[in-house]
Amino acid sequence: MTRKSCPYFNCTNVTKHGLQNGRQRYRCRTCSRTWTSNRRPKRQLNKLWHQYAIDGRSAASLAQKPRTVAVIMDVTYFKL
Repeated sequence: MTRKSCPYFNCTNVTKHGLQNGRQRYRCRTCSRTWTSNRRPKRQLNKLWHQYAIDGRSAASLAQKPRTVAVIMDVTYFKL
């Protein structure tokens, strides 16, 4: 098992520091900086692999995240 190191100064005195948006946060005890892990959870990787290999989706379509947008407009603002 590899030991986690600080991305700022490569210190190896690192501890877990809670979660943020479902991703692990880390704190360096030497330089007191915190950061979020960039690794994807194994479950999400398995889901992406299934969509790519089994469902036949392209890598480009998997990279795009569909977003729902709600647009609320007031016609009096545009003075129509």
